[in-house]
Amino acid sequence: MKKVGKVMLSILAILVLAIVVFWIGWLKAPSAEAVCENVIEIMTEEFGALGEMSIEECSEEFQKGKYQGLMPYAEEMKCYNKAESLSDLEICEAMSTGIESL
Repeated sequence: MKKVGKVMLSILAILVLAIVVFWIGWLKAPSAEAVCENVIEIMTEEFGALGEMSIEECSEEFQKGKYQGLMPYAEEMKCYNKAESLSDLEICEAMSTGIESL
C-alpha cells in the first residue's frame, strides 16, 4: 500500500512540474511594459522621435489584446518582444490581426 502511495505522489509531482513548465514556456507573456520599451525603441530608430507616446499608453493598448485568449496573447507579446526591426513588428501586427499573407 505504501508503494502505491509513493507511485501516486510521484505521478502527481510530475504532473505539477509539467503544468509549471507549460505555464512558463508557453502561456506566460512578457510584460506589456517590456514589450512597449522594445516597440518604442524600434520605432524611434526607424522614424526618430515618436511624440508623446508613453510606455503607460502603449501598455494600455497591449493589455486590450488579452481578450483574444491567453495563448494567442502570449504568442503576440513574445513576437513583439523579440522583434528587432520594423519588418518584424509588421509580422507581429499581421499575426495579431489575423492576416497571414505577409
